[in-house]
Amino acid sequence: ALDESLNLQKKKHPLIHCISNLVTARDLAQGILCYNGNPLISNSIEEAQDITSKCESLLISLEDLNSSKVDAIEKSLRVARRKRIPVVLDIMGISFSFFRREVALRFISRYNINVVKGKLEDFNVLFH
Repeated sequence: ALDESLNLQKKKHPLIHCISNLVTARDLAQGILCYNGNPLISNSIEEAQDITSKCESLLISLEDLNSSKVDAIEKSLRVARRKRIPVVLDIMGISFSFFRREVALRFISRYNINVVKGKLEDFNVLFH
């Protein structure tokens, strides 16, 4: 199944809306480009709906989280749910912050998250 997905990825060049921190944005974009994706990085609440509506998937990182970014993410998640596009949620750092943990749990319970990415300690916090 992974081989099929990677082969399909090579034929298609999906536009991926990335909501990430600016420190890791370049590395994230390079990784997506390696798999023939087209990253579009924006944390802007003003652009969230428009950008996600034109993309084929949504990648969310909880790094550098604040209330404005949460609002932007929720706007994008509503569009992703309506369009039925895949969503990846990186729960990085939820073991360090109650705010991040609560936001992650809210997103997972309210929206269709296809993949949750994180470290073991973050998953331990998420499920306990």
